[in-house]
Amino acid sequence: MTTRLDDPWIQAGDHLLRLEGTDIIARNAQGALLTTVPTTVKKHQAYEQLDAQRSFLAQHADTCRTTTRTWFLTGLPVPVSVLTAVWPDETWRTVLTDLVITDGTITGLLRDADDHALHLIDLDGESIQIIRTDEATINIPHPVTLDDLVDWREFAVQLGIHQNLDQLFRHTVAKPADEQARKDALNTYRKGSYERAGHLIGRARGAGFAASFTGVSLRVEEAGRSVSVELAVTAYLPEEPAELGALSFTVDGAHLDPADIGPIAWSEGIRMADFVWAGRTVQEENQ
Repeated sequence: MTTRLDDPWIQAGDHLLRLEGTDIIARNAQGALLTTVPTTVKKHQAYEQLDAQRSFLAQHADTCRTTTRTWFLTGLPVPVSVLTAVWPDETWRTVLTDLVITDGTITGLLRDADDHALHLIDLDGESIQIIRTDEATINIPHPVTLDDLVDWREFAVQLGIHQNLDQLFRHTVAKPADEQARKDALNTYRKGSYERAGHLIGRARGAGFAASFTGVSLRVEEAGRSVSVELAVTAYLPEEPAELGALSFTVDGAHLDPADIGPIAWSEGIRMADFVWAGRTVQEENQ
């Protein structure tokens, strides 16, 4: 029996295999669904083909998520033609659907796209379009820049929307108006520690941040400048402890005064640092 890779089930000797989500499942010769794929079947070429397909799809999904997250955090204008081109791809569509997007005039939840336009719903529940042209671009606005964020959140709840990129319900932090409060916020994480540096790095990278033995960082584009945000780390080996330090914001290597840090960079930096802080070894704090 010859079975194509894109058929529902693939013949593997006396067994049938299928890729379901991120799992490879198997049926025996009697048609019974097995709890695990037998070791002997895993050596079959059909299993290897499915495993390769699974790896490719996982990598593709990661690329879609990472690219969209970069558009979001850097504020890069995205050509409408790019979105209409990738929309037929189910993985891209899953990441992009129901994000709030704007072309500077029209703002709405992205619900659909075709060769002609992006199809959105605005806060009034009206269907609107952003027409595809060679020049047309959109942005994925950060929630701290949405004046009507509360309204968008309520609207999303009413529609039962779940965003695959954490946008509308993203944890945001407003920058304190008081100078001393701003300075204190940047030093809040000092002396937090991890029993193992490898745990810290794995946790940070798993959340999409850059991480090393010297710091956890991200980059934000705001007000025409690239802001690097880093939570200092002191560590030497994965199995050894790691100490957290201060949170800093720089542009071209020069430290920013807290008063000059924009709302997006501030919110994203504190969000990152809070995430790292939450995974610390708590018993170290109580000594």
